Amino acid sequence: MADLMNRNMENKGKEKRLTKKQKQFLKVFAENVGNVSAACQKMGISRRTYYYWIENPKFLEEIDFIEEESIDFAESQLKMNIADRKEASIFFYLKTKGKKRGYIEQVETKEVGNPWVVLAGNSIMKNE
Repeated sequence: MADLMNRNMENKGKEKRLTKKQKQFLKVFAENVGNVSAACQKMGISRRTYYYWIENPKFLEEIDFIEEESIDFAESQLKMNIADRKEASIFFYLKTKGKKRGYIEQVETKEVGNPWVVLAGNSIMKNE
């Protein structure tokens, strides 16, 4: 990813126009809510072609915009689910946005000593 960002910086002044196929891809990409694989498949192109295209800052800017729109859409759907009192959505929202208020999941662990000794002890007891 760092290499890709570096190449994008190098290409900054070399902005290319979008081809007709790239514009079509952006439309399909948006229709598939930012799913690269689905958009590539529907357009009949490889992911390698997609990654080559995002070296074009203009194309990358459009991809970023579509991805932000997709996140906005998902957030609006989440809020609709919360309004409909769907528990899973409420829990997810509180776990991600309510951390400051203590809505976090914690995993409690209990130390039992060396697990190999415990296991060996159990197998020794079974053999006696």
